[in-house]
Amino acid sequence: MQTNTKDQVYAGFFVRLTAFLVDMIIVNAALLVIRIPMWILSLNSPDNVLVRDFIFQYSIVDIVCYLLTVLYFTLLTYYTGATLGKKLFQLRVVSTEDRKMTFFEVLYRESIGRFLSGVIMNLGYLLILAQKEHRGIHDLLADTSVIYYHEKKVYVHTQMNYRNMVPQPGYTVPPQGGMNPQSGNSVPSQSGINPQSGSLVSPQGDINPQSGHSILSQGSMSPQSGESAPRQSGINPQSGDRVSSQEMTSAAAPVQSSPQEPEDHANVD
Repeated sequence: MQTNTKDQVYAGFFVRLTAFLVDMIIVNAALLVIRIPMWILSLNSPDNVLVRDFIFQYSIVDIVCYLLTVLYFTLLTYYTGATLGKKLFQLRVVSTEDRKMTFFEVLYRESIGRFLSGVIMNLGYLLILAQKEHRGIHDLLADTSVIYYHEKKVYVHTQMNYRNMVPQPGYTVPPQGGMNPQSGNSVPSQSGINPQSGSLVSPQGDINPQSGHSILSQGSMSPQSGESAPRQSGINPQSGDRVSSQEMTSAAAPVQSSPQEPEDHANVD
């Protein structure tokens, strides 16, 4: 049974009763540490001052257990707003005046208020069924109410700026360059990477596939020795030796024969 008023959902009678039973199970289980030794003491010595009637039919052990029970409800309600049973059902005790409850108010609610609620056949607790805000006598006396308390987890998505991210192993890459896949160092955009040695290669050159060294663009490469040749030189495709441009020009130039003088076929007298 729930009633929603002013954005607050008041806890009904049955859920509060269930939470109270859970609390009493927890308290009584903890008090067995005291009750079992005292019960053994009462069997051996019934006239012991601790187990015999002290006030009416209550012994000193009963009074101590009652005070510990009140202490359990008071401390948890004051510091956390709910006992373990209430936390199980997401309930919380709050002040009707929209402020934090004082320790005296909580103590008054959990001691005298609960005593008055259970005096005449628990009519003070049954008043929760008739109240619009589901408040018992102990709630009315202490100006409190029990509401549902739901904790909401909000996940905030943070926008990632991938331009500012630093690649592993920690070297920053300028926007105009790339990255060396072997060493991880940044490479300017004007250069490339030798895949064998991992060294920089200028854009004016090429890579020798045998030695892995860079070759300037002014020259070519010998297919046998793998050495670079300057632009003024060429490569002999048979021997693989470097040939100067003059020799290449003379070797490539067609042989021009000198014009022959016409023979004189005149008859010699």
